[in-house]
Amino acid sequence: SDRRVQQPQKHRQKHRTSRRSEMTSSRTRQRLTLGFFSEEEVPYTPVVRIMPGGNTLVIACDRKLSVRDIPTGAVVREREDAHDDDIRDLAIAPSGQQLATAATDDTVRLWVAETLECVAVLRGHIEHVNSVLYSADGCTVATGGGDGTMRLWRAVDGKPLFVLRCPDLEWPISLHFAPGESRLLATGFGESSGDDGIWEWTLPAPPAQSVVSAPHDAAAPGAAVELEGRRLWPANTGIEAHGLSVSPNCRWICTFNNEGAVFLYDLAENGSLIQAHKMAEKESKLSHSYAWFSPDSRRVAFLTEAFIKIRDTATGALCLLLNGYWNEINEVTFSMDGRQLATCDKRNNVIIHTICSWTS
Repeated sequence: SDRRVQQPQKHRQKHRTSRRSEMTSSRTRQRLTLGFFSEEEVPYTPVVRIMPGGNTLVIACDRKLSVRDIPTGAVVREREDAHDDDIRDLAIAPSGQQLATAATDDTVRLWVAETLECVAVLRGHIEHVNSVLYSADGCTVATGGGDGTMRLWRAVDGKPLFVLRCPDLEWPISLHFAPGESRLLATGFGESSGDDGIWEWTLPAPPAQSVVSAPHDAAAPGAAVELEGRRLWPANTGIEAHGLSVSPNCRWICTFNNEGAVFLYDLAENGSLIQAHKMAEKESKLSHSYAWFSPDSRRVAFLTEAFIKIRDTATGALCLLLNGYWNEINEVTFSMDGRQLATCDKRNNVIIHTICSWTS
């Protein structure tokens, strides 16, 4: 049902009081319709990323990969059958020259961003590939699959480098390179307990030089070196947590409990957590048990009913309050410079916010 029909009094009041905060911090608010499907709700969850420069979006939905103009939503370039099955995740190399897509066809594919030419098909996972990530220097691509493994590949040609395993990790969800790229962290579900957790691997020195190469099919997973990891958290902490989100610098952990409260923790390298801030009370009516961090890890966004709240990770202060989100949001993403924020909902809409100043 459409929740806009019966808007509670307290949310109407918040709507009025938050307008100044939104208008002073968000210079533009552009609504784009993706037009992937004619149905009222998109049957697949679109993945949205903002290209460096902030002028175009890359959108993956179903098997389609599309680059759209942000002011108009017009198609710049598109691949109808980028994969043989549903695309689950999308990453942009720091240079903006290459894209990586992960899909339920058990493959990851690398693309020239300018032309959407496929330059490598990465094979090795034996189940759905759920996540993909570039290292900060763009040299390495990390992937996580439903087979419980993480894999590292050379971005220049898709050569397999490492297979990362951990006995208790059943289903990795998100991947994170620690600063210096000496460690990789993964959030996911434990095999024995089924609860959320964080796993860690110590990595060798990354390979050098990242360029887009000629087409290559990386079909030799046996060439990769295997690395064993460990469960970093939880370790008998007694902390109830769901929907774990890790900041890009691997310092902050955002968690949710069954009552809808949001907590931010400072994660030490030994896996211990220090509660930094309680970000929202249980009456906040969370609509999504997940959080999204800005690329510099200074801010974290999460959803309450009809609102997106963005808070400062160091102080917990509210930086920005965006209203009018009555449809369920699937995706919140920051641009690489943190000056734009894009959201995508189940009714095929993308909203772009351009941030001119933060209140914190």
